[in-house]
Amino acid sequence: MNSEIVSVSQDDLLKRRKQLLKQRKVRSLKEVWRVLIIASLAGGVVYAIKSPIWVIRRPEQIAIKGSQHIQPQTLRSLLKIAYPQSLWRIEPKAIESQIKEKLPVEAIAVSRQIFPPGLTVQLTEPTYVALSVQLPEPTAEVAAPALEQRPNRSADPKAAPTAGEKLGLLDKNGGWIALERYTLLDPGFKPPTLKVIGNPQQIRPYWQKLYEACDRSVVKISEIDWRDINNLMLKTELGTIRIGAYSPALFAQQLDILSQMKQLPEQLQGDEILSIDLSNPDSPFVQTGKATAKPKNLVKSKPEKPKKEDSHD
Repeated sequence: MNSEIVSVSQDDLLKRRKQLLKQRKVRSLKEVWRVLIIASLAGGVVYAIKSPIWVIRRPEQIAIKGSQHIQPQTLRSLLKIAYPQSLWRIEPKAIESQIKEKLPVEAIAVSRQIFPPGLTVQLTEPTYVALSVQLPEPTAEVAAPALEQRPNRSADPKAAPTAGEKLGLLDKNGGWIALERYTLLDPGFKPPTLKVIGNPQQIRPYWQKLYEACDRSVVKISEIDWRDINNLMLKTELGTIRIGAYSPALFAQQLDILSQMKQLPEQLQGDEILSIDLSNPDSPFVQTGKATAKPKNLVKSKPEKPKKEDSHD
């Protein structure tokens, strides 16, 4: 009886030992396969890096998308890439930083392209909406040139600036770039017809709302003179408009009054409009070649309150 129990126990132990040996072999095989797979992947990465297949050999393998004024060859020439270069050694983020430092862009994304090997640069250029003219500070000896004495930048962007004059471009968000620098990027660029005179740094906090309002104006605005931050002046198809101190809410009202004056030249029957003062939109004044007067039937007046009737006993 005891010998049978011992015999069975020994059989179980042998089976258990065989199972353990089998499991150990399986685990060993798994480890071997794991090492082989990792080694293969590592070798594949090394091969991919050194392989002549995924190599950028010339600038033309960099595709430029979204460019409107920046020439593709100009952009490619600014990139610090030593050709030939493995596609996997090029860092897209580093390329993005290089472009942002050297070119005016609103947004940029650089990605690798596997087939065919190359890079794709997707960029968004800022939209420049105004020509910026910053005049030198007038002194007792040298006064700033009058508006009519300065060259027409819209007609000739390459005209030499007057002494101390800084020319640039403003985008819709107030971003500024020197005109000379931008025309080097795009020699055929034609600046916007809207001209802004003043310090771009002082104008920038108010520019976005001001430009949007001017862009919606019924009366065409060709020039914004903001040399004096407390005395905004506009040059329009009706003549020179004095706005005074800028306030977004008041400016919208002033432009509304100006739109009501669009037919004013016809009503004046040929009399020249010298200027219009809208600093107080409730009481605008028009200066003509003959006289200065408050225009009639042009501004919607507020209705008068009815008078109370006297009571009689």
